[in-house]
Amino acid sequence: DVYINGTKVGGVLCQTVYKGSGAFQLIAGIGINVDNAEPTFCINQALRDLDREEIAKEELLAEMIPRLVHAYRVIAKDSFSPLHEEYYRYWLHSGQKLKVKADASLRDGEGGEDKDVVVVGLSEDGFLLAQDEKKVLVELYPDGNSLDLMSGLVCKKKTRA
Repeated sequence: DVYINGTKVGGVLCQTVYKGSGAFQLIAGIGINVDNAEPTFCINQALRDLDREEIAKEELLAEMIPRLVHAYRVIAKDSFSPLHEEYYRYWLHSGQKLKVKADASLRDGEGGEDKDVVVVGLSEDGFLLAQDEKKVLVELYPDGNSLDLMSGLVCKKKTRA
């Protein structure tokens, strides 16, 4: 998510599907509120508040796309590890408390029981890494989970019948 002064102005929505043998399918979408100041806040309002020139959507895309392509190439060639340091510069969630519901899918299988965890960072593979009350690391697996960091909840995704 992208925040300006505590207000969300954008985010990334990703859906992953584990294909076996360490392979994933990823579908990603990015939404950024550039111009719509109501009902919340937008990037151009923040720029106006700072007496700075507004940015056009095309300019913002021109700034973002090369960075996204670079990150994609790094991940495809190596892993997420080379991006950890840069990612953590903007990281909001260290120390955040989450409740992992019993039905949540974890990296090594089902959760088994509800547990309280504290976010400690990201795993080498880029998954959310947390620690439970017994100091056991829990790698939160994205496939099949609904992860609401702002509400502090990880549970199995609800699917339509």
